[in-house]
Amino acid sequence: MILKDAFGNKYEVDLLPLDKLEEKFFEKSLEDIIRMAWDNYVPGLKDGVVFFDLTTGVFIPVGLTTGEGLIRQAHLVKVYDIPKNYESTWFSASPEDFFYLEDFEKLREILLDEGIIEDEVDNVIEEMDIEEIAEKLGLTDEEYEERMISYLENFTDLGELWEEVVRGYNKLISLYQ
Repeated sequence: MILKDAFGNKYEVDLLPLDKLEEKFFEKSLEDIIRMAWDNYVPGLKDGVVFFDLTTGVFIPVGLTTGEGLIRQAHLVKVYDIPKNYESTWFSASPEDFFYLEDFEKLREILLDEGIIEDEVDNVIEEMDIEEIAEKLGLTDEEYEERMISYLENFTDLGELWEEVVRGYNKLISLYQ
């Protein structure tokens, strides 16, 4: 199949059959895919993007700034994207969605140890945002990342990501053959 790159130059590829691509796609979990995007995400600077290569069945994670892209990407399907402004614009989780029950128990103990009276602890917790709670709990960057990846998994289905690959595959077939 002859495709065109971002500059209009032709390049040739051979797509894997859809059944082979499906095998390779489902070798990864949703967590794996989100983690690839997260590892390339730079808040405020770079989107964390994961493409799926229709010629090899390999996931390609990249960090992209505004206006940046891959030159030869016609055979790649974007399957996951964490926008660079995700945490400042899109991330609107409530603490209850982000933290575990044990975290709130630990937070209560910390606040009581700090002298907050029992009757006020729940009010203080309700006033806190995720960053404040994470800091108070002493979460490491790695622990925060784990919570974020777990949170993001709630909004994506691996089957839906596969459907995106199938749409991209079928579009290429219909346009270039």
